[in-house]
Amino acid sequence: MSRRKRRVWTRLCVCVAALLGFACWWQGWLFSEPSYRGKTVTRWLDTMTLFDQERDADERLERAPSPAVVASDPALRALRHIGSNAVPVLVHRLSEPPLWKPSDRLKAWLEWKWDQVRSRRAIPRPSPPNYCSPIQRARKMAAAFTLLALGTNANAGFTRAMEACTVAPSIASNEPPIQFVFMAVSRAGRSLPRSREQIIDEITAAMNHTNAFYRGSAASVTRYIGNPYPPAWKDILGRLTQDVDANVRREALWSLGIIAKGDDDVVRLAEAALRDAKNSAPVRAVAAMALGWAGAKATNALPLLREAQQDPDRHLQFRAREAIRAIEDRHSRD
Repeated sequence: MSRRKRRVWTRLCVCVAALLGFACWWQGWLFSEPSYRGKTVTRWLDTMTLFDQERDADERLERAPSPAVVASDPALRALRHIGSNAVPVLVHRLSEPPLWKPSDRLKAWLEWKWDQVRSRRAIPRPSPPNYCSPIQRARKMAAAFTLLALGTNANAGFTRAMEACTVAPSIASNEPPIQFVFMAVSRAGRSLPRSREQIIDEITAAMNHTNAFYRGSAASVTRYIGNPYPPAWKDILGRLTQDVDANVRREALWSLGIIAKGDDDVVRLAEAALRDAKNSAPVRAVAAMALGWAGAKATNALPLLREAQQDPDRHLQFRAREAIRAIEDRHSRD
C-alpha cells in the first residue's frame, strides 16, 4: 500500500473513532449516571436555571417562577425525559453530606501539612465542612424540586424526598436535607400546578405516618405550599397538636397559626397549649406566637401571656411579650 493510501486510511480510522466516541458520549455509555444528550443527571441539576446560586434562600422562596418558566427549563425537561432512572441520583444528591470545594480542600490539606511540619507531631485531619457550598446548595434544591416534579409515577414525589432526608448521613450540618425539601415544596406549590394536588395528598398522608419525623416534617411543610390550603388540614393539624411527640405538637401549632390565622378553634388550641405546664418551653413559645398572630381575637389570652412572661425560659418570655404587643396594637386599631 502506498504512503498516500496509508495516510487516507489513518485519517479515516481517526474520524470513525472520533464519531464512535462522540456517539458513546452522546448516548451516555461512558457515564456512571443516567444521562441525556451527553449530560449526566448531576450536570443537568447544576445547569437548572430555576435556582440561581447567587441568591439566598429567602429570595428564592419569594420569587417562585411561573409555570411557563418551569416548563421551558431545558434541565428539568431533560430530567423528566430520564424519568425514574434519575431518582437514585436525585436521592443521593439531596442526602449527601456537605462537600469540600476543590480550592477549600487543597487549602485545608496544605494548612494541615504545614501544621504537622511546624509542630513536628501528628495532627488530626481537619473535619469536613458543616455547610454546603453555593453550588451544592443549588444542586440539592434542584434535586428536591425534580423529585417533586417527577411525581409518584416515576417512583419520586414528596414521600421519596422525605425518605432521602431520613437516610442522610449522620454528619453535623447546619443545612439538613429537609430544609431543601421545604424550599422545593414552596416553589413547586406555585410553579407546578399539575403536581400540586399530588404533593398535597402526599403531605396529608405523611401527617398520619407512624414515624414522628414524618409527622413533624409534614406538619411543618404545610405552611410552605401557599394558598389555597386544603380545608382538611386544619382538623389534621389540630389533632397533631395533641401528638405524643413535642416537636410534632410544636410544628402543628406553628402551621395552624399561619394557615388558619385568627380562627377561634386555633386560638383555643393555642391557649390550651400555653396553659399546659407539661408542654416544653419551645411548644409554649409557638403557642404564644399563634396567639400574637390572631391579634384582637386572642384578647382573652392576655392574662395567660402575662403569666408566661414570668417563665424562666427567655425565649418563651420574648414570644409572650411580642404576642402581648401584637394583640394590644391590633386591639387599639380596631
